[in-house]
Order: sequence, then structure tokens, then C-alpha cells
Amino acid sequence: MKTRYNLPCNIAQSLNIIGDRWSLLVIHEILNGNTLFNEIKKALPGISSNLLSERLKYLEQEGLITSELYIQHPPRYRYTLTKSGEELEDVFNALIIWGSH
Repeated sequence: MKTRYNLPCNIAQSLNIIGDRWSLLVIHEILNGNTLFNEIKKALPGISSNLLSERLKYLEQEGLITSELYIQHPPRYRYTLTKSGEELEDVFNALIIWGSH
């Protein structure tokens, strides 16, 4: 179980949801149009399949992404951002600008 911040702070509460390693990068890949598991995995060298599966399930549980079954056997899912997930686009843009300095 991940460590959670027990602080009455919006930043701490946001980090409780998206502060895990890889979570923001997974969301960013979906935002960039990589909506299939293998596309996301290929775009993020170093993430294991198990960890990617875990992050996708968690992000769906938190309401940032949704999954849609597009092949039944073997089961394959397409991931899309919810309205809440899409609202992170401005955060990514700010991080890109900040990180370029």
C-alpha cells in the first residue's frame, strides 16, 4: 500500500491520487493518444506490465480514466480520459514549460 499524505492540503490530496511513480506519465500517454496497453507500455520504457496494469486499474478506480473492452479473447482494453483526467492537461502544459528551464 502506498504512503498517503494525511494533510488538509489540496496539493497533498492531489498527490494521494496521482503522486505514484508512473501515474502522471501513464495519464500523459493517454492524453497524447496512446490508448492501448501495448502503446502505453512501448511509450514508457522501464515500466513493467504488472505495474502498468496496476496503475491503469488504480487510475480507473480514482475516476481519471475509463476502460472499454474492444477484444474479448484475449481481453484487450482501450483507455480514455474522463473529464477529470482531461482537466490535467493544463497541469501537464505547466510542467512542460517549467521543466524546459
